Amino acid sequence: MAESGSHGWVPEVITIEGSEDCLVQALLDGTLRAVSDGSYKAKVGTACAQILTEDRRDIIWITCQTPGKFEDQNSTRSKLIGLMASLLVLEWMAQLAQLKLFASQPSVEMACDRLIALDKCFSETHLSLSGAQFDLASTIRALLCHLPLQVHRRHVKGRLDKHRPFSQLDWWEQRNVEVDSKAQSYRRLLETTGQSGASNPRFFHEPVALFIDRIKSSRLDQAHIMELVSLPALRAYWSSKDRLSEQSIRKHITDALIVLKLSQVSRLPLTAVMGIYHTEVSPVLLNQFEASNPREVALSHITLHPCTCRTDLATRGGVFLFCFLRFLKVVVGMIV
Repeated sequence: MAESGSHGWVPEVITIEGSEDCLVQALLDGTLRAVSDGSYKAKVGTACAQILTEDRRDIIWITCQTPGKFEDQNSTRSKLIGLMASLLVLEWMAQLAQLKLFASQPSVEMACDRLIALDKCFSETHLSLSGAQFDLASTIRALLCHLPLQVHRRHVKGRLDKHRPFSQLDWWEQRNVEVDSKAQSYRRLLETTGQSGASNPRFFHEPVALFIDRIKSSRLDQAHIMELVSLPALRAYWSSKDRLSEQSIRKHITDALIVLKLSQVSRLPLTAVMGIYHTEVSPVLLNQFEASNPREVALSHITLHPCTCRTDLATRGGVFLFCFLRFLKVVVGMIV
């Protein structure tokens, strides 16, 4: 469901070096610049950004942890949160300068070393609800439309200090090295202090959000929604009719989880060609089915027993199925 409350993410650390008035004046003059980068390792993401004047006398430093579930985390998400943090601070500065939308708009150049992150934000291509990092990408696009500023993207190559001395890098490359270093330092700090988990509240200007069990999803996961909507109702129906025992209910729900996991195309060799006829559920699954994520438990402890057909079509289908289930981390037992 979409929730309107419990939202309003802001970066954890914002510091100002120099004069705030000079920074606002640079914004009005169209000479303000922004550079951001992210760091990611072992399911922990962070970002750092600096909004500054060209002479670097006045700088706003922004440091934050990447919000979201562990499975949402990756390097691109960290790059995106750095961009969004920069835009939020620019919005606050525009409010201080009393800039109005549709009036004469000053420009700001914003740099990042991940081209795919810039494309997600600044491209006019359609964003898929089920696409990775939809929550951040859609929010950033909404922010760009809301800001009374002209924000221009710039792609800068990252980590060039590993190939050339820092003094030989241009202005943008040097700033990228600085934010990259601070993002990595902040990530290591979070790891050493045990603060590796980050909530994922609804963002300011986020156009739509999906909350499952009060936890916001980064994208529309159709398979997960199918499980949440259909399986509890199915289980309640079976129980009310006394058709299956509790143990049988657990086994058949496990079968349903596998079917939901497979796409329409993938079901064809599974049912028509290979003829799956038995599913064996381990005791570990039965004991852990009430876990917070039974789908992951199910996929880890199921053995499927397909029968074998000697035709070429079945052979090709079998190879496809075996590889696909290996990708899903499902153990497959073949009966010859």
